[in-house]
This record gives sequence, structure tokens and C-alpha cells, in this order.
Amino acid sequence: MAGPSSLSSAVPAGEDWMPRKVLDLERDLREVIPSVLQTLAPVIKVLQDTQATQAAQQVTLADQQTQLTAQVATLAAQVALQVSPSGASTSASGFGISSGTGAVAGVTFTVPSGYTRALILGSGTVTAANTSGTSGYLYVKVVINGGSGPEAATIVGDFNTAPYANTVMNISASHSATLTGLSGGTFTVQIAARTGGNNFGSSGTNSAMIAAQVIFLR
Repeated sequence: MAGPSSLSSAVPAGEDWMPRKVLDLERDLREVIPSVLQTLAPVIKVLQDTQATQAAQQVTLADQQTQLTAQVATLAAQVALQVSPSGASTSASGFGISSGTGAVAGVTFTVPSGYTRALILGSGTVTAANTSGTSGYLYVKVVINGGSGPEAATIVGDFNTAPYANTVMNISASHSATLTGLSGGTFTVQIAARTGGNNFGSSGTNSAMIAAQVIFLR
């Protein structure tokens, strides 16, 4: 049996054919829309549920990011309480150098309250003129809290004798150490020098520099 739209379509065209066609279309739409909506309803529900889930996840992620930021800040604060860095440097000049090892420049560190360990790195340079009357060796080393690092050496020509070659020389040394069992007090990081025999007399040319970095740990 033909539907209403089919019957109206069979009616001969007249002046009112257009309004009738519109009415037929409107009627068809009213009949089709419920079934279309019924078909799309599950899809729309899934989309709505997905949007709700994503919105909840975004809120959760934002909360987690806030918590993570706070945890990082707390960790940084805890690390700052466990570590205390320090550094110092100094220089000296006008000294003499003998065959006995002696410190020519040094820096002193005070152990902060509550800290028991120290990681230390020291490095220094000594420049010396040989006024002994004969060429000789210059030895240099870094000393941390009385503990000596490796000794570096160079030969220095006689300042007063021809051919006057290499009469002023500089040499560097470095040393690292870990101190434990600290409880307040101080310790030094020094650059020490000696000759191989003949003394190098006091001279404005003679100079030394020492620099040290320390990390105190609880």
C-alpha cells in the first residue's frame, strides 16, 4: 500500500503542487528523524561518556602535576639541607723557597654546624726565579688538611748565570680529598713548594696561587 507521500505525488500537478511537496518532505522527515536519532543515540552516549572521562583525566593529570611540582620543590629543599658548597682562593708573592717543603699560600675553611664530611678539590700554581747560582729543580704540591697530593717538578735555570735560559718557571699541581668524621673546626688547602737542593732566595718574582672548592655533606 502506497504511503501518503506516494499518493500526493500521484495527484496531477496544480498551482498548489509546491506547498504539497513541502508538506510531504516535512512528513517524511518527521517519520525518519526518530529512527535516525534512535540509531545515533548510542554513538552520542559513547561520545558524551568519552568527553566526561577525558575531562576527569585532565583534572587528575593537573592534580598530579601540582603534586609532582610540590614533591620536586620538597626534594630540592631536602638536598639543599644536606649539601653546603663553598669555595675560596688566594695568592702570595715575595717569598723564598728552600729544600724543605713549605706552604707558600693557603685558604682555610670552617666546617658548618651539623656537617660531617667534605669533598675537596684544590689546584694551584707557583712561579719562581732561581737565584741560587746554579740550575735546580722546583717541586710543587697541593696539601689538604695535612695530606699531600702528587708532587709536580720542573727545572729552573740559574738567574745569574749565562745563558739565562728558563730562569723563571711556573708549575701547577692539583689534589682532591674526602674528609670524614668532621665536627666543626677548620681545615686548610695549601700550595707547597721546595727546591731540589739549593735555595731560591726571596724575590718579587716568586708568586703562588691556590684555589679550592669544597662540598660539605651531612
